[in-house]
Amino acid sequence: MDPIANNPTGNKSIVLMNAKGEAKAYSAEEILAREWNTWTGWYCAAGTENLYITHDGCVFGSVCREGGFLGNVFDNYLEMHKDYVLCKKKWCMCGTDMALRKFKGRENKYLAYKDPSKDLSTDPVDPVAVQPVMQSMCIPRQVTWDLGRRCNYSCSYCPPTASNTFEAHRTWGSLKHAVQNVFNAFVRNDKCKFHFSGGEPTINPAFMDLVKWIDEHPPMNNPGHRHLCHVTTNGSRQPEYYEELIEYTQIGISVHFEFCDEAKLLETISAIVNKKAQRPDLGYQWFGVKLMVPPGARHRAESLMNRIYDTPRFREQAQLNISPIVRFAAGYEGHLADYEPDEKRFIEAHG
Repeated sequence: MDPIANNPTGNKSIVLMNAKGEAKAYSAEEILAREWNTWTGWYCAAGTENLYITHDGCVFGSVCREGGFLGNVFDNYLEMHKDYVLCKKKWCMCGTDMALRKFKGRENKYLAYKDPSKDLSTDPVDPVAVQPVMQSMCIPRQVTWDLGRRCNYSCSYCPPTASNTFEAHRTWGSLKHAVQNVFNAFVRNDKCKFHFSGGEPTINPAFMDLVKWIDEHPPMNNPGHRHLCHVTTNGSRQPEYYEELIEYTQIGISVHFEFCDEAKLLETISAIVNKKAQRPDLGYQWFGVKLMVPPGARHRAESLMNRIYDTPRFREQAQLNISPIVRFAAGYEGHLADYEPDEKRFIEAHG
């Protein structure tokens, strides 16, 4: 079971826990908006339970790259971490990194693997551990993979280190070699979830082949189960493409207002929702829409949010949330764009 696809807390995937084992779940957007995403000096499961693969195939334990270089996925050898990483970063900027197990001291480690003794209605005071929601049901391995920088958008807030409009796509042969390396060195016999992003991963002609290949190679320890995939996409391909894609991967559409065609977006959302509604076996395939709201776009975001919610069966088959824009600097550090107080309240309310 995938905790994100089936949990009643929706996109609240990050659990903060105090020393008593009491906890509350949050979305990455909530934690970003409140600027709680700082765990300097804590231990983190980067590299032991998670891998990050860069646009160039370089392998690290997490997007923040704490713990150092582990090899290149297009070569033949990867060196895996055997212990937790001590975080030295001021900010944890990636939602996947935020949800990795973390603990303030070695004595708090067990709390990162213990189900909460109590769900708090208020924010926990002095949290000492972070865990993914429904941690006891979590998939043991996950890989965050930026397939390439090539994108058909050029958003003003996206750094050139992450996106461009000209870089060549990786071929199916090189991607197949890379994913086999990941299986041999990291996944081994366990179940794994792959998170794909870019650039824009779906414009790579081999992307559909990649997720199909993963789907066709179940974990050896759980032959009756499947590995899971999740793709973050700008939703710019035709609706028919996403109708097929939802069979093999969960889909998260990030809506970028500088380039978004709202009519086409609504058509795509409707196509995915209808496919899921017609196929009960796709219930585990999570689908979500994230509105990336820049300063000054609150009213447009609210209008589009309401139109999406008006899509028949959307609330039954999908989730929607609002995300702030992060301004990135060198080394993957970043901070929120400058929002007015009412804009921040709107983002927090719908994050």
